[in-house]
Amino acid sequence: PFIRYAVADAGTPTDELCPCGRGLPLIKSIEGRTADIIKLGDGTVLSGPAFTLLFKEFDIEQYQIVQTAKNRLLIKVVKGIDYAEKDTISILNVIKAHAGEDVEVNIEIVDDIPPMKSGKRRFF
Repeated sequence: PFIRYAVADAGTPTDELCPCGRGLPLIKSIEGRTADIIKLGDGTVLSGPAFTLLFKEFDIEQYQIVQTAKNRLLIKVVKGIDYAEKDTISILNVIKAHAGEDVEVNIEIVDDIPPMKSGKRRFF
């Protein structure tokens, strides 16, 4: 079937040929929305689903990741009741392991992360 990917999705192309024989380019996988992807200075790509899995380990009510420069991330966190200072250190360590040591990561504890005008919340 013909699908138009004009919704700002990010995907990985493949060199494989379609069994139908048409010879048109194929997509190997869809990584997510381009708005939910962070591309670092060295080309490393961090996606929303990875952060969702990471933050499930901690008592976090809300979070938002802001890329303030090519190699600088600000993570806004609304703490849950059981959130501890050691969680901040653990989050920093895990993100550094995925993003690289040259990436500066700051965590800012906030009371609330306001939704957009649409009522939806942006994670990135």
